[in-house]
Amino acid sequence: LFRSRATSAARKAAYYCELGDLQREYTGELGRAVESYAAALEAAPHDELTRAGLMSLLLHPTHKKAATAVLFRAFTRMDEWQRILEILEHRLDSAQDDAARVAILHESATIAESRAGDLDLAFALLRRAFLLAPDDAAIEGELTRLADLTGEWRALADARREVLEGWEDRPTSPAFLSSLRFRQAELLENRLDDGRGALSLYQRVAHDNPKDLAAMSRTIRVAGRVARWDAAARALVD
Repeated sequence: LFRSRATSAARKAAYYCELGDLQREYTGELGRAVESYAAALEAAPHDELTRAGLMSLLLHPTHKKAATAVLFRAFTRMDEWQRILEILEHRLDSAQDDAARVAILHESATIAESRAGDLDLAFALLRRAFLLAPDDAAIEGELTRLADLTGEWRALADARREVLEGWEDRPTSPAFLSSLRFRQAELLENRLDDGRGALSLYQRVAHDNPKDLAAMSRTIRVAGRVARWDAAARALVD
């Protein structure tokens, strides 16, 4: 019975694959070709000929999204995480908005770390997610964790700087930017030995939030460390 079902599935996959090839190569019915290939992979998700037909449709902007979705379902069903990572850029191009892209990047970073053991790739993917959604605390937390594991503190600092520069004029919560500046200052001070850069950010946070005692105390401490006594005096007076 199992052999009979396997044979039946293989025949069904072959039929729909050939139909998809005919629609793609000869009749130009690319939308229907995607549907035929989807039916083939539903019967035999590992079929490489069908996958090849779908991969060729990734070059067609109109049908790329549908073809990508079918391939992703097949790869997920077969637990082929390497292939899922291979179509990452196609999935991102087909995503409807930044929220969807962030989810895809986060998922791919998890695969890169847990399945491939590639922490550098996982960090790079989460960095891209962070640039799209810097106010997502979970994404930044994961990115910071990976920076610790990989030593990519400079890359994390550069990503935060890019956000701070790019989001300055956006209608963003001032509390979010102030909090990010403070974390950036801590990183510069404690991980990159950049006291002057940290001081500048602590000063900005203290200026924007006069009641923030943590920012004021850090300003005084770092100002003394880098011999900026004028900055320390201003912090005390203010």
